[in-house]
Amino acid sequence: MGDFEKQVKERAKELKVLFTKGVKIVENSCKKGWKKISQVCCKWLFLSCLEHIIGLAFS
Repeated sequence: MGDFEKQVKERAKELKVLFTKGVKIVENSCKKGWKKISQVCCKWLFLSCLEHIIGLAFS
């Protein structure tokens, strides 16, 4: 019974390491994705405001 418990504990440690690495990979991907989305939104917002200002200037 001792060997089985030791194997289970070792496997649990391995799975914990793999899970932690997976979480870090997903976390980094999400950060990169949100950064790209926010950059696109900022550019779109800037261009919308610029169009509005130019429209007001020439009307």
